[in-house]
Amino acid sequence: MDQGPSFELGTSCAVDNGGCDPLVACSMGGGTVDCGPCPEGYSGSGVTGCVDVDECASDNGGCGSAAFYACTNRVGAAPTCADIDECTDGTAGCDLHATCVNQVGAAAECICEAGYVGDGMTCALDPCDGATVCAGTWPATSTPYSFECVPRVPTYVCQGQLPTWDVTDDALTRSGRFEVRSGSDGVLGTADDTVLDLVTSLEWERLPPSGTYTQAEAVVRCQGLSIAGGGFRLPEKSELESLVDPTRANPAIDTSAFPQPIGTSYWSRTPYVPGFDQGFSLTSFNGRTEIAADTSAKSARCVR
Repeated sequence: MDQGPSFELGTSCAVDNGGCDPLVACSMGGGTVDCGPCPEGYSGSGVTGCVDVDECASDNGGCGSAAFYACTNRVGAAPTCADIDECTDGTAGCDLHATCVNQVGAAAECICEAGYVGDGMTCALDPCDGATVCAGTWPATSTPYSFECVPRVPTYVCQGQLPTWDVTDDALTRSGRFEVRSGSDGVLGTADDTVLDLVTSLEWERLPPSGTYTQAEAVVRCQGLSIAGGGFRLPEKSELESLVDPTRANPAIDTSAFPQPIGTSYWSRTPYVPGFDQGFSLTSFNGRTEIAADTSAKSARCVR
Protein backbone atom coordinates (compact mmCIF):
# COMPACT_ATOMS: atom_id res chain seq x y z
CA MET A 1 0.00 0.00 0.00
CA ASP A 2 1.13 3.54 -0.72
CA GLN A 3 1.20 5.74 2.35
CA GLY A 4 -0.27 9.22 2.18
CA PRO A 5 -0.29 12.10 4.67
CA SER A 6 -1.51 11.56 8.27
CA PHE A 7 -5.12 12.44 9.20
CA GLU A 8 -7.21 12.00 12.25
CA LEU A 9 -8.27 8.40 12.54
CA GLY A 10 -11.69 7.69 11.08
CA THR A 11 -12.04 10.89 9.04
CA SER A 12 -9.32 10.84 6.34
CA CYS A 13 -10.66 8.36 3.74
CA ALA A 14 -14.09 9.95 3.91
CA VAL A 15 -12.72 13.23 2.64
CA ASP A 16 -11.40 13.35 -0.94
CA ASN A 17 -10.57 9.63 -0.76
CA GLY A 18 -7.85 10.50 1.73
CA GLY A 19 -5.88 12.29 -0.98
CA CYS A 20 -5.49 9.04 -2.92
CA ASP A 21 -6.31 8.73 -6.62
CA PRO A 22 -10.08 8.25 -7.05
CA LEU A 23 -9.46 4.89 -8.78
CA VAL A 24 -7.75 3.28 -5.79
CA ALA A 25 -8.94 2.06 -2.40
CA CYS A 26 -8.19 4.19 0.65
CA SER A 27 -7.64 2.64 4.07
CA MET A 28 -6.36 3.74 7.45
CA GLY A 29 -3.69 2.07 9.49
CA GLY A 30 -1.79 3.37 12.47
CA GLY A 31 -2.99 6.90 11.90
CA THR A 32 -1.73 6.92 8.31
CA VAL A 33 -3.69 6.90 5.07
CA ASP A 34 -2.85 3.92 2.89
CA CYS A 35 -3.54 4.25 -0.87
CA GLY A 36 -4.15 1.02 -2.79
CA PRO A 37 -2.44 0.12 -6.11
CA CYS A 38 -3.67 1.42 -9.42
CA PRO A 39 -6.09 -0.99 -11.13
CA GLU A 40 -5.07 -3.15 -14.08
CA GLY A 41 -4.63 -1.13 -17.23
CA TYR A 42 -3.17 1.86 -15.39
CA SER A 43 0.35 2.91 -14.46
CA GLY A 44 1.54 5.16 -11.62
CA SER A 45 0.58 4.93 -7.97
CA GLY A 46 -2.43 5.63 -5.81
CA VAL A 47 -0.59 8.54 -4.23
CA THR A 48 0.82 10.33 -7.29
CA GLY A 49 -2.06 9.37 -9.57
CA CYS A 50 -3.06 6.58 -11.96
CA VAL A 51 -2.58 7.00 -15.71
CA ASP A 52 -4.25 4.83 -18.33
CA VAL A 53 -1.83 2.59 -20.20
CA ASP A 54 -2.23 2.94 -23.98
CA GLU A 55 -1.56 -0.68 -25.03
CA CYS A 56 -1.84 0.32 -28.69
CA ALA A 57 1.37 2.34 -28.36
CA SER A 58 3.38 -0.85 -27.92
CA ASP A 59 3.40 -3.68 -30.47
CA ASN A 60 0.08 -2.41 -31.83
CA GLY A 61 -1.60 -3.66 -28.66
CA GLY A 62 -0.92 -7.28 -29.61
CA CYS A 63 -3.40 -6.99 -32.46
CA GLY A 64 -0.94 -8.02 -35.14
CA SER A 65 0.68 -6.00 -37.90
CA ALA A 66 -0.37 -2.34 -37.87
CA ALA A 67 -0.51 -2.57 -41.64
CA PHE A 68 -3.50 -4.90 -41.40
CA TYR A 69 -5.08 -4.31 -37.98
CA ALA A 70 -6.29 -1.13 -36.28
CA CYS A 71 -5.81 -1.01 -32.48
CA THR A 72 -8.18 1.16 -30.44
CA ASN A 73 -7.22 1.98 -26.87
CA ARG A 74 -9.91 1.70 -24.17
CA VAL A 75 -9.40 3.49 -20.86
CA GLY A 76 -8.89 0.95 -18.15
CA ALA A 77 -9.62 -1.99 -20.41
CA ALA A 78 -7.98 -4.17 -23.07
CA PRO A 79 -7.79 -2.58 -26.52
CA THR A 80 -10.00 -3.61 -29.39
CA CYS A 81 -8.54 -4.96 -32.62
CA ALA A 82 -10.19 -4.58 -36.00
CA ASP A 83 -9.13 -5.70 -39.45
CA ILE A 84 -8.30 -2.84 -41.80
CA ASP A 85 -10.49 -3.17 -44.88
CA GLU A 86 -8.31 -1.68 -47.59
CA CYS A 87 -11.12 -2.06 -50.09
CA THR A 88 -13.37 0.23 -48.04
CA ASP A 89 -10.80 2.84 -47.10
CA GLY A 90 -9.40 3.02 -50.62
CA THR A 91 -5.82 2.06 -49.80
CA ALA A 92 -5.72 -1.27 -51.67
CA GLY A 93 -4.42 0.34 -54.84
CA CYS A 94 -6.46 -1.86 -57.19
CA ASP A 95 -6.76 -0.95 -60.84
CA LEU A 96 -9.96 0.69 -62.07
CA HIS A 97 -10.73 -2.57 -63.91
CA ALA A 98 -10.12 -4.82 -60.91
CA THR A 99 -12.30 -6.14 -58.10
CA CYS A 100 -10.99 -5.58 -54.58
CA VAL A 101 -11.37 -8.48 -52.14
CA ASN A 102 -10.52 -7.77 -48.49
CA GLN A 103 -8.32 -10.34 -46.76
CA VAL A 104 -8.49 -10.45 -42.96
CA GLY A 105 -5.03 -9.92 -41.52
CA ALA A 106 -3.42 -9.58 -44.94
CA ALA A 107 -3.23 -7.25 -47.91
CA ALA A 108 -6.37 -7.00 -50.01
CA GLU A 109 -6.47 -9.03 -53.21
CA CYS A 110 -6.99 -7.22 -56.50
CA ILE A 111 -8.47 -9.35 -59.29
CA CYS A 112 -8.67 -8.11 -62.86
CA GLU A 113 -12.16 -8.15 -64.32
CA ALA A 114 -13.15 -10.50 -67.12
CA GLY A 115 -11.53 -9.39 -70.35
CA TYR A 116 -8.54 -7.89 -68.54
CA VAL A 117 -5.23 -9.38 -67.42
CA GLY A 118 -2.57 -8.25 -64.97
CA ASP A 119 -1.66 -8.38 -61.31
CA GLY A 120 -4.77 -6.50 -60.21
CA MET A 121 -2.80 -3.38 -59.40
CA THR A 122 -2.48 -2.87 -63.12
CA CYS A 123 -4.98 -4.41 -65.54
CA ALA A 124 -4.92 -4.24 -69.32
CA LEU A 125 -7.24 -5.51 -72.00
CA ASP A 126 -6.64 -9.23 -72.52
CA PRO A 127 -5.10 -9.57 -76.00
CA CYS A 128 -6.33 -13.19 -76.08
CA ASP A 129 -9.93 -12.41 -75.12
CA GLY A 130 -12.20 -13.60 -77.91
CA ALA A 131 -9.24 -13.78 -80.28
CA THR A 132 -8.65 -16.52 -82.82
CA VAL A 133 -5.04 -15.52 -83.41
CA CYS A 134 -3.73 -18.83 -82.08
CA ALA A 135 -6.29 -21.09 -83.72
CA GLY A 136 -7.66 -21.61 -87.16
CA THR A 137 -7.22 -23.70 -90.29
CA TRP A 138 -4.21 -23.79 -92.57
CA PRO A 139 -5.57 -22.65 -95.97
CA ALA A 140 -3.36 -24.92 -98.07
CA THR A 141 -4.56 -28.18 -96.56
CA SER A 142 -7.60 -27.25 -94.43
CA THR A 143 -5.69 -28.69 -91.47
CA PRO A 144 -6.94 -27.25 -88.16
CA TYR A 145 -4.46 -25.88 -85.66
CA SER A 146 -4.79 -24.56 -82.14
CA PHE A 147 -2.26 -23.15 -79.70
CA GLU A 148 -2.90 -21.83 -76.21
CA CYS A 149 -2.98 -18.04 -76.28
CA VAL A 150 -0.93 -16.63 -73.40
CA PRO A 151 -1.19 -12.87 -72.68
CA ARG A 152 2.08 -10.95 -72.83
CA VAL A 153 0.61 -7.47 -72.50
CA PRO A 154 0.36 -5.58 -74.77
CA THR A 155 0.78 -8.56 -77.10
CA TYR A 156 0.40 -12.35 -76.77
CA VAL A 157 2.24 -15.61 -77.33
CA CYS A 158 0.81 -18.72 -78.99
CA GLN A 159 2.18 -21.19 -76.44
CA GLY A 160 4.39 -23.81 -78.09
CA GLN A 161 4.20 -22.38 -81.59
CA LEU A 162 7.70 -20.98 -81.25
CA PRO A 163 10.21 -21.23 -78.38
CA THR A 164 9.85 -18.43 -75.85
CA TRP A 165 12.91 -19.56 -73.88
CA ASP A 166 16.68 -19.54 -74.26
CA VAL A 167 17.49 -22.06 -77.00
CA THR A 168 21.29 -21.84 -76.77
CA ASP A 169 23.23 -25.03 -76.08
CA ASP A 170 24.57 -23.50 -72.86
CA ALA A 171 21.03 -23.06 -71.53
CA LEU A 172 19.71 -26.42 -72.68
CA THR A 173 22.66 -28.36 -71.27
CA ARG A 174 23.28 -26.46 -68.05
CA SER A 175 23.74 -28.40 -64.85
CA GLY A 176 20.72 -28.47 -62.57
CA ARG A 177 18.29 -27.56 -65.33
CA PHE A 178 15.69 -30.11 -64.22
CA GLU A 179 14.10 -30.29 -60.78
CA VAL A 180 12.52 -33.67 -60.03
CA ARG A 181 9.48 -33.43 -57.76
CA SER A 182 7.59 -36.15 -55.94
CA GLY A 183 3.83 -36.13 -56.19
CA SER A 184 1.13 -36.34 -53.55
CA ASP A 185 2.57 -39.63 -52.23
CA GLY A 186 5.84 -37.87 -51.36
CA VAL A 187 7.87 -40.72 -52.86
CA LEU A 188 10.17 -40.36 -55.86
CA GLY A 189 9.99 -43.01 -58.55
CA THR A 190 6.21 -43.31 -58.82
CA ALA A 191 3.70 -42.21 -61.45
CA ASP A 192 3.02 -39.03 -59.43
CA ASP A 193 6.49 -37.61 -60.15
CA THR A 194 6.88 -34.43 -62.18
CA VAL A 195 9.93 -32.58 -63.54
CA LEU A 196 10.17 -28.79 -63.55
CA ASP A 197 12.31 -27.40 -66.38
CA LEU A 198 14.03 -24.27 -65.01
CA VAL A 199 14.83 -23.06 -68.55
CA THR A 200 11.37 -23.24 -70.11
CA SER A 201 9.31 -23.12 -66.86
CA LEU A 202 7.34 -26.12 -68.14
CA GLU A 203 6.45 -28.93 -65.75
CA TRP A 204 6.51 -32.43 -67.23
CA GLU A 205 5.09 -35.80 -66.36
CA ARG A 206 8.17 -37.79 -65.39
CA LEU A 207 7.07 -41.43 -65.72
CA PRO A 208 4.36 -41.83 -68.36
CA PRO A 209 2.83 -45.30 -68.70
CA SER A 210 4.17 -47.71 -71.29
CA GLY A 211 0.98 -47.65 -73.41
CA THR A 212 0.75 -46.15 -76.90
CA TYR A 213 -1.86 -43.86 -78.42
CA THR A 214 -2.96 -42.19 -81.59
CA GLN A 215 -2.38 -38.44 -81.60
CA ALA A 216 -6.03 -37.77 -80.71
CA GLU A 217 -5.94 -40.37 -77.93
CA ALA A 218 -2.75 -38.79 -76.56
CA VAL A 219 -4.48 -35.40 -76.40
CA VAL A 220 -7.34 -36.92 -74.39
CA ARG A 221 -4.98 -38.81 -72.09
CA CYS A 222 -3.10 -35.66 -71.10
CA GLN A 223 -6.26 -33.67 -70.58
CA GLY A 224 -7.40 -36.30 -68.11
CA LEU A 225 -4.09 -36.66 -66.27
CA SER A 226 -4.75 -35.81 -62.62
CA ILE A 227 -1.31 -36.22 -60.98
CA ALA A 228 0.07 -33.28 -58.96
CA GLY A 229 -3.17 -31.34 -59.25
CA GLY A 230 -3.79 -31.91 -62.97
CA GLY A 231 -3.91 -29.18 -65.61
CA PHE A 232 -1.80 -31.12 -68.10
CA ARG A 233 -1.91 -31.16 -71.90
CA LEU A 234 -0.07 -32.79 -74.79
CA PRO A 235 3.01 -30.66 -75.59
CA GLU A 236 3.56 -28.73 -78.78
CA LYS A 237 6.40 -29.69 -81.12
CA SER A 238 8.74 -26.93 -79.90
CA GLU A 239 8.10 -27.85 -76.26
CA LEU A 240 8.88 -31.51 -76.86
CA GLU A 241 12.04 -30.55 -78.77
CA SER A 242 13.20 -28.47 -75.79
CA LEU A 243 13.92 -31.71 -73.88
CA VAL A 244 16.56 -32.79 -76.39
CA ASP A 245 20.11 -32.54 -75.02
CA PRO A 246 22.54 -31.99 -77.93
CA THR A 247 25.41 -33.44 -75.88
CA ARG A 248 23.68 -36.81 -75.36
CA ALA A 249 22.72 -39.73 -77.54
CA ASN A 250 21.04 -43.09 -77.16
CA PRO A 251 18.92 -41.47 -75.72
CA ALA A 252 19.33 -37.76 -76.41
CA ILE A 253 17.64 -36.74 -73.17
CA ASP A 254 18.60 -36.40 -69.51
CA THR A 255 17.78 -39.87 -68.20
CA SER A 256 18.24 -38.90 -64.56
CA ALA A 257 15.29 -36.56 -64.94
CA PHE A 258 13.42 -38.69 -67.49
CA PRO A 259 14.13 -42.42 -67.10
CA GLN A 260 12.53 -44.25 -69.99
CA PRO A 261 12.99 -47.08 -72.49
CA ILE A 262 15.50 -46.17 -75.19
CA GLY A 263 13.87 -45.45 -78.53
CA THR A 264 10.49 -44.34 -77.19
CA SER A 265 8.68 -41.98 -79.57
CA TYR A 266 6.37 -39.33 -78.11
CA TRP A 267 3.48 -37.45 -79.67
CA SER A 268 3.22 -33.68 -79.83
CA ARG A 269 -0.16 -32.08 -80.47
CA THR A 270 1.22 -30.06 -83.40
CA PRO A 271 -0.17 -31.09 -86.80
CA TYR A 272 2.05 -31.36 -89.86
CA VAL A 273 0.58 -28.57 -91.96
CA PRO A 274 1.58 -29.56 -95.51
CA GLY A 275 -0.04 -32.97 -95.20
CA PHE A 276 -3.41 -34.34 -94.19
CA ASP A 277 -3.86 -36.47 -91.06
CA GLN A 278 -0.25 -36.17 -89.95
CA GLY A 279 1.48 -34.85 -86.87
CA PHE A 280 4.89 -34.38 -85.29
CA SER A 281 6.48 -36.77 -82.83
CA LEU A 282 9.92 -36.94 -81.28
CA THR A 283 12.11 -40.02 -80.82
CA SER A 284 14.12 -39.91 -77.62
CA PHE A 285 16.80 -42.25 -79.04
CA ASN A 286 18.27 -39.61 -81.34
CA GLY A 287 16.26 -36.49 -80.45
CA ARG A 288 14.85 -36.16 -83.95
CA THR A 289 11.42 -34.85 -84.80
CA GLU A 290 9.43 -37.08 -87.13
CA ILE A 291 6.29 -36.74 -89.20
CA ALA A 292 3.83 -39.56 -88.72
CA ALA A 293 0.25 -40.47 -89.54
CA ASP A 294 -1.90 -39.21 -86.68
CA THR A 295 -3.21 -42.76 -86.22
CA SER A 296 0.27 -44.10 -85.46
CA ALA A 297 0.84 -45.67 -82.05
CA LYS A 298 3.21 -43.61 -79.92
CA SER A 299 3.78 -42.71 -76.29
CA ALA A 300 2.56 -39.53 -74.62
CA ARG A 301 4.45 -37.40 -72.09
CA CYS A 302 2.21 -34.64 -70.73
CA VAL A 303 3.16 -31.08 -69.76
CA ARG A 304 1.69 -28.04 -68.08
